[in-house]
Amino acid sequence: MTIELDGELARSGWTLQAELLEIGEGVTAVIGANGVGKTSLGRALAGLDHLQQGRLLIDGVVVDEPEAGVFVPAELRPVGMAFQDYRLFGHLKAIDNVAFGLRRCGVDRRSARSRASQVLERVDLDPHVWQKRPAALSGGQRQRVALARALAVEPDVLIVDEPLAAVDSSGRARLRSLLSESPARYVILITHDPVDVATLAQEVVVLDAGSVVSQGSLAEVTAAPGCEWAASFLGANVIAAKAQVGG
Repeated sequence: MTIELDGELARSGWTLQAELLEIGEGVTAVIGANGVGKTSLGRALAGLDHLQQGRLLIDGVVVDEPEAGVFVPAELRPVGMAFQDYRLFGHLKAIDNVAFGLRRCGVDRRSARSRASQVLERVDLDPHVWQKRPAALSGGQRQRVALARALAVEPDVLIVDEPLAAVDSSGRARLRSLLSESPARYVILITHDPVDVATLAQEVVVLDAGSVVSQGSLAEVTAAPGCEWAASFLGANVIAAKAQVGG
């Protein structure tokens, strides 16, 4: 089974064009310079932004196809997303932020909080923090809560946008293991960290200027990175040259 995207998404005067992008099961790292469309791709998969044209399928089911009038909203997609800027509910305690998705799915408050506490333990957030609201948490603590909230509902598709950026180095190895062990069949990892890519990703997608310029295994993408940024990021050698046809 796969996620298939062949379409166009326009935002704020620029366009993300994903032609025949196919994402298989496992961890897929999405990399590229700032502003090339990584987060926009995640938002389109999650149902937070509409395609302008084309279509998006998850496991063979069309979830967005403007020409056919099809759009499955975010809350009805089997997708969980941990945002780069956390997007926590300021009026809710940490444990209730994590329980929110479960409550939204009809789980009773006690059971939702019990499940939330289990996930908060897995992301190594100290229990004394669970009753605090986001404003009282550090950046690393908020990031753990955001990741726990996405994991709690056990989605088929887990999208994590820079999930370890604010976490101290001692906690990153544990959270990487947590992501690699996620029951989600598809994990879309948006990252600027080459260690994340090297240790977690089975596949790598490179975006540049709003287009997919390379896709494949880490070795395949390193051999043909598609743009200078990706070559530098992956440690590939770049040789400037001009092609000449004929004698």
